[in-house]
Amino acid sequence: MRARLALLVILVVLEGCSTILGTKTIRQQRKFTLISQSLRLPGGVSERPYPFKVQLRKVEVSRLYDRDQLVARLSAYEVREDRWNVWAARPSDMLTTTIERYLADAGLFAHFDRDFLDQRPDYVFETTVSAIECFASEERSAAHLALSWRLVDQKDNKVFWSGKFDREEPVYSRDMGMAVQTLSGLLRDESERMVRELDFRLLNLVRQQRGEAALTPAEVENGHNLAPVEAQDEAAAQYELLYDQAKLASPDKR
Repeated sequence: MRARLALLVILVVLEGCSTILGTKTIRQQRKFTLISQSLRLPGGVSERPYPFKVQLRKVEVSRLYDRDQLVARLSAYEVREDRWNVWAARPSDMLTTTIERYLADAGLFAHFDRDFLDQRPDYVFETTVSAIECFASEERSAAHLALSWRLVDQKDNKVFWSGKFDREEPVYSRDMGMAVQTLSGLLRDESERMVRELDFRLLNLVRQQRGEAALTPAEVENGHNLAPVEAQDEAAAQYELLYDQAKLASPDKR
């Protein structure tokens, strides 16, 4: 009896030692973050940076998603907090930083910052996120990002530009890292579209302020000739003058 009791104690001690020494697998949390990637800036006609002061407002995220744990949606009625997969920073902070980098890299504004202490900005850039989650069910594996953003004129508090999207992209892996990578890609793609739209609106704004005609998207994309009509006429006259001088310098020999 004593021998059996001693053997049981030895087995319990050995199991504890194996856990301490790491021979028993212990699951740990994984931390994820969104990253900013290189933007494909719009080509064609542009006058970046535009002469405006723009303040970035902190991103507002729905309370359901602005938490440390990643949110996994099982159905339209059920969500689950994933305690093993967490964000390295709250989504509101993480998204603010990422969008700030995209707008700074795009170089749309002459002065762009989060804080304006001694002066009033011309515009405020605002973002509201209604969903940042992963679908995780037997029928569906996808990343889902939905947000709206707008540029508000501080002179009259009117919206100068606004945009929104609600996109779901399939993820062909159960690994949560792939879902986060897909979310980063969605944000990058939509940020490129946002930059193109803002560039177009701001270009026509400064042209209007100079008394020039607005351009169409096709003219902007194809590199519209921005020279005034007078300049074009002057260039044509110069060409004709040079052509006539060339004829006089080299008369035909008959």
